[in-house]
Amino acid sequence: MTITEAAKKVLEDRGVSLSVKQIYDEILSQDLYQFSAKQPLSVLSATLRKKSDVSKNNINPIFHSHGDGLYSAI
Repeated sequence: MTITEAAKKVLEDRGVSLSVKQIYDEILSQDLYQFSAKQPLSVLSATLRKKSDVSKNNINPIFHSHGDGLYSAI
């Protein structure tokens, strides 16, 4: 499973908007992905932004950014 897939699963399963830290904690608690980066929250945050509707280069967003640090699945 990729970081994107893990984040999407967490958001779909929870059914509510979550912060990057909340998504990260759920990914770890469900053992959906093993982060090897020194700053995993930064990696997750960048992935969410890149795959969200705020990215101008993304024509098929997976996540919605609420602008208050929260994300939800589309």
